[in-house]
Amino acid sequence: MAVLYHATYRHKEDPHELEDARMAPWTGSSLQEGVLMMAGAGAPSAAFLMTWSLALYGAVLIVTGSRIAEPLRRRGKALSPLLGYFLGCPMCMGFWVAAALSLLGLSLVIRCDDALSPFVRVVLDGCAGSATCWSTHVVLARLGAEDL
Repeated sequence: MAVLYHATYRHKEDPHELEDARMAPWTGSSLQEGVLMMAGAGAPSAAFLMTWSLALYGAVLIVTGSRIAEPLRRRGKALSPLLGYFLGCPMCMGFWVAAALSLLGLSLVIRCDDALSPFVRVVLDGCAGSATCWSTHVVLARLGAEDL
């Protein structure tokens, strides 16, 4: 059973109090102090977030824009125009790739005393993945990356 820990730190005089405050169980009634957390370990590290984001966007870019996946996108478009659209949309694929990462155990959303069902965790991870892919794609496009 996981416990939700503080994601923000308050200033403390004593360094030991800072450590105690960081690890104290969160007892508030809303998620005002942080939303993306790993189970029982506080907020995800910057290294985990960067790795997750880069792996997510890399996989999405392979499907939506690479030459290797061009036959897959053409076949999807031949089967259904909507499927072809989804296979070429970074935001759409970001949702599904993040949902797959969540099912593989690479979730950004905490399991808080089983308050969230596995389905809700997968959907929330998918939404985070979709936003990550969309924002990364927009930034790279604005910076002039031509192969997007």
